Amino acid sequence: MSEGKFRRATHVVSSGENLVEIGAMYGVSWRDMAVDNELDNRDLIHPGQVLKLPYCEYTVVEGDTLTGIHEAYVAKRAAGCPGCHDAGPYGASLRDVARYNQIDNPDLIHPGQVVKLPLR
Repeated sequence: MSEGKFRRATHVVSSGENLVEIGAMYGVSWRDMAVDNELDNRDLIHPGQVLKLPYCEYTVVEGDTLTGIHEAYVAKRAAGCPGCHDAGPYGASLRDVARYNQIDNPDLIHPGQVVKLPLR
């Protein structure tokens, strides 16, 4: 696997958006977003605010495999991947990651494809 970068996914709030709608846009729980962004009130978000989404992203390059990406992320998490999440064990299995990304065949991913790695 190449030395690709894992990065925390974010969303910039637009006027009129709310946490429930933003969560639905990305297929994630607004509750997870509230926790990740330390929001006490889901209705108190503002245009221009950058919200962290509950997953990291990795853009596939030539030669990558889903197994390699998963193993690299597990290692980075254990070491404290600064762009993604605090140090700690990563509980999502390779099968979980494939399902989260709607990948039927984990051996078939393509350069440029963005793989999402759920933080929970």
